[in-house]
Amino acid sequence: MSGRTEATATTPGVAMSRKTFARRTSLTIAAALAVCGLAATTTSATAAPAEGAKPAWNIPDVSPKPYQRVGKVTPFFDLGNYDNISPSGAHWCQAEGRDGKMGTIAGRMWMFVEDYTTDAESLYKNDATITVSGWANGQKAFNKFASDDLFCTWQTPQTRLTWGEKNPQRYWLSTSGKVNTKYQVTGAVRVGDMIVSVTAGSTDAATAREMATRMTVAVERNLRATDLVRIAS
Repeated sequence: MSGRTEATATTPGVAMSRKTFARRTSLTIAAALAVCGLAATTTSATAAPAEGAKPAWNIPDVSPKPYQRVGKVTPFFDLGNYDNISPSGAHWCQAEGRDGKMGTIAGRMWMFVEDYTTDAESLYKNDATITVSGWANGQKAFNKFASDDLFCTWQTPQTRLTWGEKNPQRYWLSTSGKVNTKYQVTGAVRVGDMIVSVTAGSTDAATAREMATRMTVAVERNLRATDLVRIAS
């Protein structure tokens, strides 16, 4: 994929009221753009981040395929390719005192949610923010990701979790505990000069962990199957 795309919401066949849907879409996308550290020109459902530098490379659609998803989530939006993007859905990129720290040079973010058309609150049961971020030096970036020394910082304190036999020098798993009504878990893996991350939220702690671990590995596999494999060593 080349160029920049606008953030769009996927609307299934059976929809909630247009007013409710538009309001939730606007709020959710505006929040996502704020997390990315990108300015939204409006709060409409199709608002795109402000133009920045051209990303170092474009990331194709490597988001989880239907059989790779957990928690009954489906596509909600795709922000397209940008140079400035948060390394995970649990990061905040507008904190003071972070100027001069390492930031991204490429990236793409998706959000998946459990079908939000079946009842008024189902949007909040399960969700996953998926990010592939590009860096000038992937190993250095991952080390700083782990030590919270990037331009973007964690929104809430993280407790690092063990992830089976995964190499902790390349894989990351942590939890924010319960944030509002949902448990939040973030999985990440360095793939060459890119970092794949999945920040999952669920009203069930075990589901949040399963979403983060399984979908992080799925996106890693999808990324390695693209022509970006030359920088995904």
